[in-house]
Amino acid sequence: MKSFERKYMQEGKKIIIYGAGRYGELAYRGLQYWNIQPLYFADRKLAGTEYMGIKVIHPSELIKFREDIILIATYNYFYDMLKELQSMHLQNYY
Repeated sequence: MKSFERKYMQEGKKIIIYGAGRYGELAYRGLQYWNIQPLYFADRKLAGTEYMGIKVIHPSELIKFREDIILIATYNYFYDMLKELQSMHLQNYY
């Protein structure tokens, strides 16, 4: 699995941070440094709320964003999140 780098950003692509917690905040701050605003956070527990002023969607909604970029932002749930993305046949994740 590759780490996300700014060069992976393509015009018209949206970014969703999968994980609205400590690591999600770190990912968000890193994107801010590059002047990139994520479209959503995705998180099971916080779906339907806002985190860092950004709407949080349920991970099952990620399938709607097949062409966009998903940043996995977790430590404890990494393999569960990865398996879920793979089960949806998503490929643009870092």
